[in-house]
Amino acid sequence: MSIDLDHYYDTQYLPVSRYNGQMTPAFQAALADTYAAAEARDCVFTHAVSLPGGGVQPGVLDLRGSETAMLGGVPLAGKRVLEYGPSSGWLTAHLAAVAREVVAIEWPRGAEASMVPTYAPLPASARADVHALMERMRASWWVTRRAVGFDAGIVYADLQAPPSDLGRFDVSVLASVLLRLPNPYLALQGAAEITNETIIVTEPVTEAVRPDETERPIALFAPTDPTTDTNHWWHHSPAAVCRMLTTLGFARIDVSIHSVAGPVLPLPFFTVVARRNGVPVIRAVPG
Repeated sequence: MSIDLDHYYDTQYLPVSRYNGQMTPAFQAALADTYAAAEARDCVFTHAVSLPGGGVQPGVLDLRGSETAMLGGVPLAGKRVLEYGPSSGWLTAHLAAVAREVVAIEWPRGAEASMVPTYAPLPASARADVHALMERMRASWWVTRRAVGFDAGIVYADLQAPPSDLGRFDVSVLASVLLRLPNPYLALQGAAEITNETIIVTEPVTEAVRPDETERPIALFAPTDPTTDTNHWWHHSPAAVCRMLTTLGFARIDVSIHSVAGPVLPLPFFTVVARRNGVPVIRAVPG
């Protein structure tokens, strides 16, 4: 029997588009129905949310008042925006208030975040706890959406390989996302392929990457306990993010430092605003 090896390896190499079809009105309605009964007490909030009537839902961080700084002051009016890892949705609400259209992409339902593998596999009970934690976080986005009343779509997919049917975006936002991914460059590559104008990356300034090293392109492997709600892989210096984005054709870069209200003290963050330095190359994705 003759085997066409060239055909075999060519077809295996082609990227496989997963999680397509989620942006249809019917699918979005099904997601909304799934989380319609979610209540704040059942959720995990990664950041605070202002509620109608003057109330506040507490969270680990408080982004309120820091939104413009986090986004590097980029004008978003009339823009189509893709937000990676929206967590509890407060930044989504801000984006939806100023942009033409917002689509968020979060980890798939039924899956935990990309946890750092260790020599001792997690017990089944621990993995179930992580699944439950992630689902409570997903639900918080819908509670925020319902409370604030913003208009945005959401898909659940691999953050390192967005669905191929999302279309193109003017701006992509990755706020505290790269540090949670095994391959942050792959995520930026995926964003670069579907972003026409600007990529915005916000990450915490950590003690592990000292302030005097922010000009060095450092990606420090610094895994946290995978069973916690701070499932981190990396600490990045601003220069590391800048180099990755420059390599991807987003070389017109501004970097700023700002603070976000933390549990005890304000926490320093950096924001990289990277603008495309040429006409985007639009690659066809095999069906």
